[in-house]
Amino acid sequence: MRFNTKPHTITQMSFSDEQIKDMLDMKERAIQRIEKYQKEVESLEKQVDILDTVLKQSSFTKASALHDSEKADDTISITAGADKHVIATASITAAQISIAVEESARLEENRPPFKSFFIDRIVGSMKRKDEADGAVADNTAIDCNVRTDDGFIREIIIKNYRDKQRADEIISSARWCLGKMIENRR
Repeated sequence: MRFNTKPHTITQMSFSDEQIKDMLDMKERAIQRIEKYQKEVESLEKQVDILDTVLKQSSFTKASALHDSEKADDTISITAGADKHVIATASITAAQISIAVEESARLEENRPPFKSFFIDRIVGSMKRKDEADGAVADNTAIDCNVRTDDGFIREIIIKNYRDKQRADEIISSARWCLGKMIENRR
């Protein structure tokens, strides 16, 4: 904070001794408060420095990244048919891809080509590659979990997809597969 240090012309004012004493007390309290807050700021700065040092030395993910990983980085509508009605919505985060199938789509888990193409061929080949690369040992191999309700697919969750290229392939394959399942239903 800067104070105006230009010389002022001070007119002679008269204050009583009591008023001067009150102003001196007020000045003293202001100085004490400034010192108190300066010490508090210094203490907080030291705490931040210590935390920065500890966090830099340890393996960690920034809190903002943790928070962001829970939010969808991208949301994609998967459509089918000539009218392009939405049959599923894919949400992509750094941690997983979640494909929520619309209840009205009524896609059965055992309807081709879901297991043979999407699960076995697409996700399965990625999993086999991860296993060959040793990703099973550190639990980072791709993992697919299908949540169903009375045999109908409600959600497909794919964890450890690793990169954008795989995410694009998964979404593209899901779009084709779910569209074919709608066609095969007719």
